[in-house]
Formats: sequence, C-alpha cells, structure tokens
Amino acid sequence: MLTAIIVYLIVGAITVLLLRNILADVVKNENLSTKVIYYIAMIVIALPVYTYNFAKGFYREFKK
Repeated sequence: MLTAIIVYLIVGAITVLLLRNILADVVKNENLSTKVIYYIAMIVIALPVYTYNFAKGFYREFKK
C-alpha cells in the first residue's frame, strides 16, 4: 500500500512538472503559500482525473 501511494505521488508530481507552464499561469499573481497549496492539490487531484479520462477514452474506443 505504501508503495502504491509513493508511486501515485511520483506520477502526480511528474504530471505537474510536465504541465508547469500551464499551471503557473493560474497562480501567477498569488503568494507563495497559495502556489504551494495549488501545486500539492494538483499532484493529488490531477492524476485521478487524467486516469479517469484515459480509461473513459480507452473504453469508448473498444466499445465500438
């Protein structure tokens, strides 16, 4: 279980790093604490959203 959580956070962090420019525009004029909270939220929330959309697209393609 601990390994799954660590892998989950690593993949989320890589996703945020790849989308760094897009995410930085959202919090451009905010203070540091807001930026840190935003990036942590994106690491935790972004991965399930991307996984869900990938699985949904995968399912739709094979349903046809």
